[in-house]
Amino acid sequence: MPLLLLDLDNTLVDRAAAVRAWAADYLAERRADPSLLEAVVAADGDGLRPKPDVAADLTALLHLSAAESAEIIVTLRAGVIQHLRLVADAEAALALARDHGWTPFIVTNSQERQQERKIASLGLHTQVAGWVISEAVGIAKPDPRIFALAAEASGQSLADAWMVGDSAEADIVGAHAAGLRSAYLLRGGARGRRLFPLRRCWPPRSPRRWRRPWPGGERAASCMTWVSLFPYPGGLTGVSSDAGDSPRRLPPIPTRGHHADTHAGCIRPLRRHRRRRSSRRRTSGCRGPCRR
Repeated sequence: MPLLLLDLDNTLVDRAAAVRAWAADYLAERRADPSLLEAVVAADGDGLRPKPDVAADLTALLHLSAAESAEIIVTLRAGVIQHLRLVADAEAALALARDHGWTPFIVTNSQERQQERKIASLGLHTQVAGWVISEAVGIAKPDPRIFALAAEASGQSLADAWMVGDSAEADIVGAHAAGLRSAYLLRGGARGRRLFPLRRCWPPRSPRRWRRPWPGGERAASCMTWVSLFPYPGGLTGVSSDAGDSPRRLPPIPTRGHHADTHAGCIRPLRRHRRRRSSRRRTSGCRGPCRR
């Protein structure tokens, strides 16, 4: 049973919405200006900023006392747990993946106690085979060693594993460093989209025509979409984004060099390809079935 490695925050659980809900409640409780909501959310930095920096910014923004400043991170974490919910289709996607022979396993960066509270409070401990948390093992994504630890903890191999996450810097870069196929979930903020320059479609028809920012992994708009991206253990058979649809055939997964990912038959490599000189004008677009 191949591994399906999953990020937690903004992939299986909607942390961004939980932070926003907590911030609104906290401002109302303090009778602060509601227009500060966006600034409070920005100070959190999608959970990626160092907590001392978050505390300092919130203290200055909300004019917190010394006692309130010392407890603001504890308050923030408690508020996230209180408002946290699974993303709409996460439970169905996990069930579908398990039914088709995949082993869901969480790989997440953050404080051990906080992440375990999230997993337990939402019942994810019954839906995944286990989890690895960066604070507990002393290694964080994108370090590829954390994926090896996840495989060891699950008793599985990384040979046919996939990584699904919403962070290009942590999830997608880490997956490629570990030699894994990946699915980039376009949800949970815009982080990571600045990391990679514009990538061109492969095979390149127009060397000078660039596409939108591309992080190197398969793009997915929801959990049910990423379920359709990877092949099932029995062969290259997947399901469409609608749970009730019949299975459909996926294109073969390329194995040449760094061509590790597919998008409906369109291969998008991480490396830039050498520009070919030609006097003939080439048309833009992709030669693959996706026609992008």
